[in-house]
Amino acid sequence: MGVGRAGRAACHGGRPNALPGAAGRPGPGRGRAGCNKFSGPYTLAEAGRLRLGPLVTTRSICPDQPTEISFLQALNQAQRYRITGSMLRLYAADTLGTPLASLKAVAAE
Repeated sequence: MGVGRAGRAACHGGRPNALPGAAGRPGPGRGRAGCNKFSGPYTLAEAGRLRLGPLVTTRSICPDQPTEISFLQALNQAQRYRITGSMLRLYAADTLGTPLASLKAVAAE
């Protein structure tokens, strides 16, 4: 998982999980960035717009530390998102450029 790479996201019904917070309301977010866990608040300002963080993470040394760091940076920079089929793409300022991260939905374990 990381910038410019497809990652994985838990899903229901073949689509990425919708963020549970209603528009404008903060919600708790959490997940795995590889071997470290992260958590923090997020807000959905309107459809396609979000604000994540500040995120906190565990601090384990990981085999693929640079990729994990890039992924966490992408989460912190994300301001917009787009869901297409089973893909969730995170963007900085607009959805016209290259995504910060692309996550493919996988069945929840």
